[in-house]
Amino acid sequence: MQEPKAVIVSGEAPESDDEVTIRAGMSFPTMLVQNTCGTIQGEALESDDENNSVSSVGYAVDPSTCSYTSEVRVHKVEKSCVKYNSLLHRKLRDCNKSLDRNIRELMTTTVNNAVEQLVDTNKQLVKSELTLQEAVCKMQESANNFEQALRSLQRTLDEDYFHNIKI
Repeated sequence: MQEPKAVIVSGEAPESDDEVTIRAGMSFPTMLVQNTCGTIQGEALESDDENNSVSSVGYAVDPSTCSYTSEVRVHKVEKSCVKYNSLLHRKLRDCNKSLDRNIRELMTTTVNNAVEQLVDTNKQLVKSELTLQEAVCKMQESANNFEQALRSLQRTLDEDYFHNIKI
């Protein structure tokens, strides 16, 4: 059996199932044809069923990477989402992994710093709350003492104590 080869079709994809036999390959359709990779120029035939069409632009493959099947199957065991295994794609994947790691590190560091700041702020707020509660207790105690002093003064004034004093 012929190994499936990717074909780039410039233009519009065929819109009916009986025009071409397409078998799903490595996450994109491949045509079972005798020729090697190539580019087909032009536009596919029109049909009434436009909702079921598959645009070939999303599945375009560079002809130099047509031997993807044997290389990708080895890596597919390691990583199921690997479609292409060219040097450029490997470098892009490495850069993406590095970028992902750096972003995760940045986010983790940022979140950890924010958590530490929130914990410190929370500790300061708890100290402030305790200080305020202590101040409120002292103020209430002072208010009670002031009320007692006013009552004592009022009793003293009501008893005519000062009227009996002669200088």
